[in-house]
Amino acid sequence: MQHAAGGCPGFSLWPVSARADALETGGDFREATGEPASSDGELSDETGSQEESAGKDGDLDAENSDAAGTVGEEEITAVEEQVDFSEEIVVTGTAETEEADGADASGTGADGGNEEIMVFGLSDLDTDEEGNLRSADAGALDTMLQNTVSWLKGSQSSVLNDDFLSGVSSTATDWTAFSLGRLGISDNYSGFLAAADAYVRESYEEDPEYGLSYSKATEWHRLTLAVLAAGGDPTSVGGQDLIADGVYNCLIGDPWTQGVNGAFWGLLALDSRGYEVPEGAAYDRDDLIRYILDSQVPGGGWTLYGSQADVDMTAMAVYALAPYYAGNAEVRSAVDAGLAFLRNGISADGDLESDGDYNCESTAQTIVAFAAMGIDPSSVTSPESGKSLLDGLAQYYNTDTGGFRHTLEDAASNSMATDQALYAIAAYRYCQKGLSIWDFKSPSDTSSYRISAGSTVYTAEASADAVLKVGAGVKEIRIDNIPVGNYDAAEVRAGETVFSTAGRTADGSFPVEGTIPVADGTVLQITVYRQNGTEENWTLTVQTDTAAEARAVIRQIDSLPDAADLTLEDADAVKTARTAFEALGEEEKECA
Repeated sequence: MQHAAGGCPGFSLWPVSARADALETGGDFREATGEPASSDGELSDETGSQEESAGKDGDLDAENSDAAGTVGEEEITAVEEQVDFSEEIVVTGTAETEEADGADASGTGADGGNEEIMVFGLSDLDTDEEGNLRSADAGALDTMLQNTVSWLKGSQSSVLNDDFLSGVSSTATDWTAFSLGRLGISDNYSGFLAAADAYVRESYEEDPEYGLSYSKATEWHRLTLAVLAAGGDPTSVGGQDLIADGVYNCLIGDPWTQGVNGAFWGLLALDSRGYEVPEGAAYDRDDLIRYILDSQVPGGGWTLYGSQADVDMTAMAVYALAPYYAGNAEVRSAVDAGLAFLRNGISADGDLESDGDYNCESTAQTIVAFAAMGIDPSSVTSPESGKSLLDGLAQYYNTDTGGFRHTLEDAASNSMATDQALYAIAAYRYCQKGLSIWDFKSPSDTSSYRISAGSTVYTAEASADAVLKVGAGVKEIRIDNIPVGNYDAAEVRAGETVFSTAGRTADGSFPVEGTIPVADGTVLQITVYRQNGTEENWTLTVQTDTAAEARAVIRQIDSLPDAADLTLEDADAVKTARTAFEALGEEEKECA
């Protein structure tokens, strides 16, 4: 609905009324169902190196089910538009798992041996003619991915085939589904969701008290991430809520009963779409963060057993805590120590070790940790050789068959190493877009403030000295979105009272907690804490304007879809707009 510039727009109730009527009668509403995420949905395992699969590594399970629900199509699309990977990876044919005579499609040399693949680092070979560091060789990464997917398929037409799905939910299946989804590789995600749903339903029928496990909360966490990567809804899998049962009302008791990795993955699952913790829940985010911080060991890292810091566990702690780095000084100190520990462990080849062995998984986990912190893994290099973490990972790629090996001494590709290498590459690509691989929320809106007063929504263009115009009767406001980055934080000072951001929500909003008192001329002092450790000082000046409320309501109505295009997800917005309109005085309804 367009309004003439200036004067009275001839504003009437009909636009919002028609939409509200459509809601109430069922009208032309179409319920968004969504599809399995193609370019956005990926899962990474919480576990670490091969030897530790029973402890650090094997904790997340997914189940199948069409009943597993789906994330809203619009929400998935919003993230896919933000994370536009250069090209869809199309893999055809199958991989030969044995050596073949003659030409090698995997890119090996004539001798069939594994070639060294240097993706990039800081050596002279990795700079252009002007001496600038080259970005990662996308062609090399795509070749690795294509051949690895072929290796995973074997003789089947898809990775997520019937034989594969018979193992849902387990570390051997869930992380593969997660990795493929997050890389945007097409496969049988609906089959995965169906298998996950059936598995959860059957598990709860067999054991109503403990559901998926009597000892490992990560069974719920892993499956949560896999279901999200496949385009499903972890709050509705096999009739169960994986977030509730695995995290805030954990069925086995403390989420960290199995070890600190239960706290890592519980926090990652809870934050994956910004799930709210209901009042009266047994555990909340603060509990999980506190346990993680208290579990840090001398040397700056974390471990599952004993007091010797471990690369894999330290990397997991870093990427679990990463969203809290900007706004929490204690987290910042802990993460900085963890990153220093990881940097100090990088070898001349760009890889890292765990339990005495340099291996693919530890290197992959470290890539994911730096990427989650917004630090390009290509810039994290060995001071001795200049080789980067991606160089370190690339040497484990099996040029004979595709896939990744656990150690350099291994001849065959390893499924766990391959899963973790795949989601490390995905994490690198998400990092390039300013996002974390564990983040399934819509990107933040950095273009404008969104402010509500009652049912009326006001906006103000983002700037360091923004001006907000509100209705003459407004005495208090709520900041529903402050225009900061995905992993930033902010404090708003009104007089002597400080209000803080509560973290980004599933729709990308960055709300400030609390109701802020205002009057004409109020200047709110805002401190923005960036993920990179810098700070900025902003102001938001409030000005009252008789026509501001009417204009705000008009914008609310104009932002609604046409009645024929509404979905159930628009219900709250329609009702809010109608309430706001009905609260206007007659004069305000006539003129803006």
